[in-house]
Amino acid sequence: MDSRIRLNAAAFYTDYKDQQVQRLGVSSAGGTGFQITNADSKILGGEIELRAMPFENFEFGFTLGLLDHKYKDFSNCSTTEDTQVDVGGQFVLIDCTGNKLSYVPDVTYNLMAQYTLPTSFGEFFARVDHGYKGSSFSEPGNFARTFIPSSNKTDIRVGYLSEDGLFEVSAWGKNIGDNEDLQFSWYIPSFQASYQSFSIGSEYGIDFILNF
Repeated sequence: MDSRIRLNAAAFYTDYKDQQVQRLGVSSAGGTGFQITNADSKILGGEIELRAMPFENFEFGFTLGLLDHKYKDFSNCSTTEDTQVDVGGQFVLIDCTGNKLSYVPDVTYNLMAQYTLPTSFGEFFARVDHGYKGSSFSEPGNFARTFIPSSNKTDIRVGYLSEDGLFEVSAWGKNIGDNEDLQFSWYIPSFQASYQSFSIGSEYGIDFILNF
């Protein structure tokens, strides 16, 4: 289509040996801290990127990532289990073989659309980006208390770029849906509760950029 479409695809397999994995818990001697041990894991994945210009001055983009991941051998996975086997927040030994890797979603995708209006004194543009990240866990035990739900975020930007490319001014909005998504969750043994961190809500601003 007169070079209006570009498609890139990739497939990969990663095999980890003695991957370092950390957890937070209480030692038998007392005191809270991080413990690091080794695990074997694998990641099988694929990525697709599509760029297209269906009509003049309009560009569309789509990327998709798919991952199949797990710990292949993690029988010495000491962690702080759910309360039914947890003793005062101390580390207990469980088998995490077959569990999903920490902070790794199965699916991610991004959508982008941008329209550019050229003029004799520069160009005006408007762009929107939307991203999705699938659910994951923040610890190898894959417990419900450290489950991170899927999240969506939409950003927008409108602006002007001078004809000589010397300066640009644009107004933008990040996370315009005002989502406050869970980013991670750590179990704090001392309090028998989880500490969670969330993304901030909407942000808006204006950029003035000078190129020299």
